[in-house]
Amino acid sequence: ELVKLLSHPNGWYADRARVEMFRRKDKSIVPGLKTMARRRGDRRSALQGLWAVNASGGLDRDFAIEMLSHPDAWVRLWTVRLLGDRRKVSKSIGSAIGDLARRETDPVVLVQLAATARRLPPDAGLPVVSELMQKKLTAADPRLPLMTWWALEEHVAGNRERVLGLYARDSVLWKTGDGLRCGLWLVRRLAA
Repeated sequence: ELVKLLSHPNGWYADRARVEMFRRKDKSIVPGLKTMARRRGDRRSALQGLWAVNASGGLDRDFAIEMLSHPDAWVRLWTVRLLGDRRKVSKSIGSAIGDLARRETDPVVLVQLAATARRLPPDAGLPVVSELMQKKLTAADPRLPLMTWWALEEHVAGNRERVLGLYARDSVLWKTGDGLRCGLWLVRRLAA
């Protein structure tokens, strides 16, 4: 009955159903919710399924990696967001997020990747930031450069050597617009 409410035209019913799923943590409904999240061509259903899988405690490693490759950008965005909410990810999920940062072209997903990179530990977050600084996008979101800097700057205080390692003498980051911009801001930040 709760799963059916996720498709209700009034979003309030879907929201209340997810709250109840979170309270119950019933793993028996997760396979059906995963099927719903895998839907292509129906963003609303796919997102409702993804959110319900997460609320029910079913967003495991394999499913998260699968959702990072979903054809809908908003499903990829929300998968990154939900993983970032944990503030800690396994090596395989961190690697999958880094791979997504390398291949992603949708500006809304790129901005979410930057926001999530700030929240992750440096071993998962800094590779994402590095990939974002290497992007050469013509129609990117105007927030992306500052979000990328914000993510990089978060790791400076506790991991200065690792951040500076991104900017080795022959680093490709000095040759990209966002990489150069963040590198110059980094120099100013450390000089201050």
